Amino acid sequence: MNPYTTGLLSALFVSFTGLLGGCLSGLIGRKTFVGYLLLSWLLCNLIIITNWWHFQYFRAYYNYDVFKFGSDGLEAARSLVAFEYTTEALQLLLLSALFSWASVHWYRPGHYRSTGAYGLKVICLALAGLCFSSTAGVLETLKDRNAFLLSPNLFHPMHAFFYPLDVYREQHYLDEGRDFFKQKNSPQVSTVMSSSGQGHGADTGPLNVIVINLESFRASFIGHYGADEGLTPNFDAIAAKYLSASQFYASSNFTVKAETEIFCGTFDHNIRVSVAEYRELKNLRCLPSLLSEQGYQTHYFHGNRGRFYNRLAYMPELGFEHLYFHADNLEAGSDGRLYTGWGVSDEDMYQIMLDKLTGLGEQPFFASVLTLTNHYPFNGEVNIEVPYKTTKSGARFGDKALYDNYRNTVYYTDYALGKFWEVFRASPLFKNTIVLITADHGIWLFPEEQKGASYAEKNETFFRMPLAIYHPHLEQPRSIDQISSQVDILPTLLELLGIPFDSDYYLGKSLLHLVEEPWAIMKKSGEQFVRYSDRMCYLKSAGCSGAHQQCYSVLDPERQQETTEECALISGDLLNGGTVTEIVPSLDVSKSYDAVAFENKRIFKTPENVAAQVVKHITNLELKIQQRQNP
Repeated sequence: MNPYTTGLLSALFVSFTGLLGGCLSGLIGRKTFVGYLLLSWLLCNLIIITNWWHFQYFRAYYNYDVFKFGSDGLEAARSLVAFEYTTEALQLLLLSALFSWASVHWYRPGHYRSTGAYGLKVICLALAGLCFSSTAGVLETLKDRNAFLLSPNLFHPMHAFFYPLDVYREQHYLDEGRDFFKQKNSPQVSTVMSSSGQGHGADTGPLNVIVINLESFRASFIGHYGADEGLTPNFDAIAAKYLSASQFYASSNFTVKAETEIFCGTFDHNIRVSVAEYRELKNLRCLPSLLSEQGYQTHYFHGNRGRFYNRLAYMPELGFEHLYFHADNLEAGSDGRLYTGWGVSDEDMYQIMLDKLTGLGEQPFFASVLTLTNHYPFNGEVNIEVPYKTTKSGARFGDKALYDNYRNTVYYTDYALGKFWEVFRASPLFKNTIVLITADHGIWLFPEEQKGASYAEKNETFFRMPLAIYHPHLEQPRSIDQISSQVDILPTLLELLGIPFDSDYYLGKSLLHLVEEPWAIMKKSGEQFVRYSDRMCYLKSAGCSGAHQQCYSVLDPERQQETTEECALISGDLLNGGTVTEIVPSLDVSKSYDAVAFENKRIFKTPENVAAQVVKHITNLELKIQQRQNP
């Protein structure tokens, strides 16, 4: 039973609706009744169980909207090997099958035509309507403030699946939220480092840029951020010698959304699928296109398929002119390279990228590589000795075996980064190339000793990411200690390169300057968190009561006295013995939803029509034609 009122009413709505459908089908005849039960059994179990899987990874349910963008389902299905709810799924399948069999066995036509049966139909209809209307108020309020999420606190999986995500609303206060965070970016007099003259080499002209985006590479595993397992000696050495950020956060829990935030300095969707999936409606000013205007070649490298998350269509919209997706090569899998987990190994991808970039000539380039080996469920075989010996059979999400597999692939990711760095240091690129190393997102997976940690502590572990920057002109190591996030990368790189840009257009800040009150907004499938130096703020999800989930009423501007937001005050570094000292009220989270919604609406020229747009996925036929034209 769902302990939250709105979630419980959602479950009752599904139950009464299903019972009403059974009564109506039984009225028609036995065959119709059997057909209804069979279809319901298949559909309900499929939606419920797949939504359990989706929740364990993304921390939210999915709805029918994903099928409009659904070329990625089979790719994601490989993660089912780490399904957490295996026992519950088998119980659901068995019990629902027994219930359906018993219902068919005891079917009596007269029972469905009796006076009592008609009364039951009326009662079911009334109760279903009452439960639905009781949840509608809070759901509409959340959607009005763009704070909507497909959470178990609010939905039964069946209800969530059929609920529309028309979250774009015209509200006057969206720009107020953006202004609230933009004002906090006011620079102080002191700076981290000067950007004067940093954008050019002594003899080589403009500096090149390589952005390395490490898959699922949390700071909680990294020695530079206090971890003592010794999993990341190579990243630690780079971060200690050059420029690093000590409190850097992911802005999302999706890789492709992280790419929007890193490359474009703006926020991707929160609850809806990524803006990458939509057809030619975007109004973006991203690093690749800005640098292309400055004469840079732009390159994107990834080991997976270009159709995954629609990157073949999306990356050119960001300004990438040259795309390389290794899995799209006709010889992929039989070319003698190492394949592990979701595709070609990180070692091979680095080598492919370096071979390409070192042969480009004098024209400057901007390149990005997204690694792949450290991808959930972390079951790829690697070619090195790993520190944790586990058996992969029976490894489930949340179990120690899966966590050990995760640590092993983190270790390999760092090993491959070290191999890249050896080759890069010995190449001509080392003297005229900036290398920025970061990660896309975290994984909701924790060691045994952290299972009972507070929500703030878990989110710190989940969102905290590495950031290290090698600059050929930086002579002394430097550390950026202020709070920062992925939307700050674009302003930082442009300032390092000495390229002028409209800083007012971007919500993020350059990390080269200290600001009045540094912040980070973090999104997780509908939820949002605001991180400051001394606190993390979020919506309360526990303790809600009443048919309209009263703890959300602060999202109604007329009822802000009923606080629904809270901040955990933080003492010290939560990755290194810091503690949550107390909980205090806050209103910053509402403003963060407004700020993200403002950025979302600005991406699209006609945001009210986004839900109706046709997607732009490259078809298999188009892909084969491109391969023949560009072997």
